[in-house]
Amino acid sequence: MSDSMNRDRATSEFILNRESYRRATVLLAGANFGLEEGPASAAGRLAAGGIRVVIAPSFGPEFEGACVLFGLPAVVLAPVVVDELGEWVDVNPGLEITVDLETQRIERVDREPISLDMHPRLRNNLLFGLSELDETIEHRARTSAFRQADRIRRPWLYNWREPSAVETLPLDSFDDEGNDPEA
Repeated sequence: MSDSMNRDRATSEFILNRESYRRATVLLAGANFGLEEGPASAAGRLAAGGIRVVIAPSFGPEFEGACVLFGLPAVVLAPVVVDELGEWVDVNPGLEITVDLETQRIERVDREPISLDMHPRLRNNLLFGLSELDETIEHRARTSAFRQADRIRRPWLYNWREPSAVETLPLDSFDDEGNDPEA
């Protein structure tokens, strides 16, 4: 949460201080959410505050990836859909919504489900609890096999001499135009 959210949370008018929203686990936000402070800090504070999903029309450039680190889905929906969802929540503050990453749907009582389209890599990491390191390790065997095949296909990329093995000539052995007079 940003400093402004912390200040707002201390006031009785802050929306999450209302009894009907105190245990909210889904946060509806405005466009470019997550720009005010460091993305990892914002995502961590939301997760620590009990938020389990953030829905907005757009997020700060690094916020979605930071959310994955905390197991927090950042769901992008069209502004009109976020507004309609907000209006529905205002009228039905105690009702539950379910954000299902497997089916990529948001389900509400007495309403049609809302489809969501999350980046496949982020969705996979959230579903399986993978960090970026876990994801890298998961692809280690394929990366190694690719590198071995590429070494056979393009050996010139791999058969270069180490810098310490390169012969050097003293700078004074070149003329003014960079030519080696002994060559």
